[in-house]
Amino acid sequence: VACLFMYVGVSEVTRIVSGKTPYMKGDAHDTLWPKVIELIFVLPFILGFRTKGVCQVLACTLLLESLIVWTFWKSSGTLVRVHNWQQELRILSHMREHFCTNAAVAGGLLLLREHGGGKFTLDEYMKKQD
Repeated sequence: VACLFMYVGVSEVTRIVSGKTPYMKGDAHDTLWPKVIELIFVLPFILGFRTKGVCQVLACTLLLESLIVWTFWKSSGTLVRVHNWQQELRILSHMREHFCTNAAVAGGLLLLREHGGGKFTLDEYMKKQD
């Protein structure tokens, strides 16, 4: 999961900042704020530093992104102004897939928050030092 956040964070922020995007103008892929937050919190997540708080922030970010950005239930939204109903259906299906993926990863992060990061984390190392 940490590799996923690192890859997506770096590649998407680089793509958005450079202005080179394969998506239509105004597409939900070009939303920068969730990717920046995920990129900021990926290093503590990888190291297992304050795992419970980091997992909670990442899960909240993913859920907010799902609810604000990937609004597949709005078929007449500004992102889906196409003349072909088949293309609109494809776009809405794609948005639903992103929504469900984000919700599932957020659920996994909340599960990790409850069980902890394991014995090879900075949190465990700092407990042993006390």
